[in-house]
Amino acid sequence: MNTGRNKGAKDVEKTIFQTNMEAADEICRQLRLRNIGGLIIGDFIDMKSRRDQQAVFMRMKDRLKRDKAKTHVLPISQLGLMEMTRQRAQESLSGSVYEPCPIATAAAG
Repeated sequence: MNTGRNKGAKDVEKTIFQTNMEAADEICRQLRLRNIGGLIIGDFIDMKSRRDQQAVFMRMKDRLKRDKAKTHVLPISQLGLMEMTRQRAQESLSGSVYEPCPIATAAAG
């Protein structure tokens, strides 16, 4: 996400907060859509308000409740990073759509 859509807002902190809330929604959507698993780091725009950081964290937790995969999320760090783990629910989309090249596989072995 970027702040281009919210450009021109008078309250910069409000713009940053709104952008981060939208990013939290999109991160959760993309994790489910792409079936991404493992250690995931979300890099949010730095927010001064601890209350805003907590609200973004709670938004992530709320959106991840819809996810069938097991997830664990940590609050936003002082560097603006949110760490989380997500277990894949099933085979990734690319793994189910594409087949490995038998020639490349034989050459590697």
